[in-house]
Amino acid sequence: MGVPFIDIKRFETGFLDEWTEKVSSLSKTASFIGGPEVAGLEKSLSEYCEVAHTVSCANGTDALQLALRAVGVGRGDKVLLPDSTFWATFEAVVNVNGDPYTVDTDKADLQMNFSDFEKAIEPNAERTKLEAILKEAGIGFGNIYPGSMTDQPGAKEFQKGRFGKENAREISSSVLNLPLFPYMTEAEFSEVISAVKRHLGKN
Repeated sequence: MGVPFIDIKRFETGFLDEWTEKVSSLSKTASFIGGPEVAGLEKSLSEYCEVAHTVSCANGTDALQLALRAVGVGRGDKVLLPDSTFWATFEAVVNVNGDPYTVDTDKADLQMNFSDFEKAIEPNAERTKLEAILKEAGIGFGNIYPGSMTDQPGAKEFQKGRFGKENAREISSSVLNLPLFPYMTEAEFSEVISAVKRHLGKN
């Protein structure tokens, strides 16, 4: 008999008639973007999902990009993705100027390996909390070495090899540099120290 890998010409009974009628109606009114059909779809989805608002999208890539923008993902933000995924998942992060990082797959269930996921977020979780406290206090901070020398575009042409593992790369992504410059006053030192203590819960 043989069985095809996929056959997208099979439909539920009556589907083609409903589809043809709907396409004909939309074509007559040119209601392809917005309009009562889209409003009706979004209302139905909101009711089904029990949410207040729904935004329909042309495709999954657009949906992912909207979600990323809604939570403020942008340049320099680290986004963890499963390594076993469709290209659109990766593309959406690139399109909002985020930095995609892939996380390996678990052989047991073929999903993201959450042990690796936890390792990936641990170096940055505390740093993010500290950054928020420093911003609120108006204290400057930065990352003097935002990447290892191996990752610098100018070094690739000249570098002949590399020894060791990923320590430099991991440190570059997790270390936060605090204010330290000539003639800092005692008051400035105290303010920085106080902010770090608040982060550590020692105030």
